[in-house]
Amino acid sequence: MIYLMILLGLAVYYDIRYFRIPNSLIGIGMITGIIYQFVYGTVAFSDVLLGMLIPVVILFLLFYLHMLGAGDIKLLSMTGIFLGTSMFAVIWQSFVIAAVISFFQLIIQKNFRSRISYFIGYCMNALKTGKVPPYYQPEQDQYKNAMHFSIGVFGAVILHYL
Repeated sequence: MIYLMILLGLAVYYDIRYFRIPNSLIGIGMITGIIYQFVYGTVAFSDVLLGMLIPVVILFLLFYLHMLGAGDIKLLSMTGIFLGTSMFAVIWQSFVIAAVISFFQLIIQKNFRSRISYFIGYCMNALKTGKVPPYYQPEQDQYKNAMHFSIGVFGAVILHYL
């Protein structure tokens, strides 16, 4: 589906360039996706609703912990309109692709040890205090360690259509 790929490509562009995905892009994708499903009906309407809700339900905890942005979840929900319940596989594949990219990013930036140390410290602090602060704090590292999850979503959708 070329249209979905264009939307996802734009989302990747905005994510890389501005560290956010515009709500207008997501909104346009959702509205046109629903219209597309009414006209062509490639996915049952119940599957469209499930496809939209699956990312929100599955990924809410990661959003709550600030490990995943709201734009990423909205992007997956928009994608769910087009793909329906295939979103289970797309979410899984998105995380695998994002993990591979993150691994190479850690190697290239030569900060594997410091990031693992930060993660362990974060977990220990959360267990000790019983409070779960935001994991990602951009004011501390100026987005240096940000992973653009939209790339993982884009790659997963490409795999879905192969």
